[in-house]
Order: sequence, then C-alpha cells, then structure tokens
Amino acid sequence: RSRKGEMTEIERAENTLTYATLEMAADRLAMQISKEAIVFSRSQLSYDAVTRTLGNLARLVRRKIDKDILYKGLAASLKQSNNSGGTCTAASDAVSLLVQYLGVAKTKVYNRNYVPTGILMSVTNADRLSNWDGFKRDGFPNAVLNAAGFAGAVKGLPVWQSTEYPDGWIQVVHRELIAHRVYQPMQFFGPFPSYSNGKLVGADQYYAEEFNGSLITVQEKSAHVKVA
Repeated sequence: RSRKGEMTEIERAENTLTYATLEMAADRLAMQISKEAIVFSRSQLSYDAVTRTLGNLARLVRRKIDKDILYKGLAASLKQSNNSGGTCTAASDAVSLLVQYLGVAKTKVYNRNYVPTGILMSVTNADRLSNWDGFKRDGFPNAVLNAAGFAGAVKGLPVWQSTEYPDGWIQVVHRELIAHRVYQPMQFFGPFPSYSNGKLVGADQYYAEEFNGSLITVQEKSAHVKVA
C-alpha cells in the first residue's frame, strides 16, 4: 500500500502508544553502634566508627538493589523460549566456544530488530573469558581487555562484569531492557536512641533509605548463555 505511483494519495501510517505504571518502594537497612565502639575508635584508633558504619550501610543497600535489578533482567531472558545461545561447560569447553555462544545470543536479539548494546556477566566469567586468544595483539580488533585485565569487549560489544551477577549465566542485553528510576536518592537518618526492655541503652541507631523502582516492558531485548 505504500507504493501507488505518481500523484496518488499517500496512505497514513498507524502507530500506537502505550504506558506502564512504575511502582516505587523504599529499600531500608538499619545498624546500631555502641557508645563504647564510638569512643574507643575515635580515641585509640583515630577511626570514625559512625562514618564507616554509614558507608557500609550504603554499600549493602546498593548491592541489594543492584542484585534485584540484575536478577529481574535475567528472569526476563529465561522466560523466553529458545532464547539461549548455548551451554558452555567451564571445566572442559574451550574459551573460544563461549565466544561462539555469545555470538549466537547476540544474533537472537538482532533478529528481533533490537540492537544489543552490551554483555553482562559475573567477575568470574569475565576473568575466564579474558583467557581467550582473540585478545592477543594480532587478534581481533573488536576484542579488548580492560585496565583491570578482565574481558572488556567481544563480538563488538562492551563486557560489563558485576559481583552481584550469578556465575551460571551470561546475558547479551539492550540498554533499555530494564527501566530503573530513583525516586529519592539514598539518605541516612539518625542517630536514634536505643532501648531494651523499655530502658535506654548506650548505643545509637542509624538507617539508610532509598526509594526506587524498576520495570521491564519488552522482554525480547535480551538473550543468554548458560555456564555449567
């Protein structure tokens, strides 16, 4: 209908917009510090226990949020039938076979008319992949190592590694697979007094809080490789 010839009416294209509700929730984590720890660390160790505690709270909450996002993306890939590029047996298969499987997974995303923008894996698998001989100086120009010695890019896609990602899977993803929004950045609250059996305790309490939410609208923007 789009090719009618000269001086004929041009057909109107039709497009449909949709929307999704992104629910926000708070991630919170609390910690208690005794007065003895605060006083001793400052006077004897030149160590600020409160600052270090708040830093640990931030890292713990961040790790929990990151892990939930990564697992949500992996679940979206696993829900699709015939969405695996292959199964790599780490103990026996050559690293080059893993690279081949990654190429198959990348092609699956391309064939759905989405352009993959990265490969996501654990630090363990990023180190294993770094032993591929394609990273040699006279190897492939689209295969590079990062400054830390891990795999930095293969098959023309950047490789991202995370300590929160499981060792059993590797994902080829489009950057728009997961919509994640921070409604309120992480904040710290405290100190609050501590009680035990209705009586005060010589300790202070703090907690970290962040409001955020994530949503997957198109699950087809990802494929995976299983690592056995």
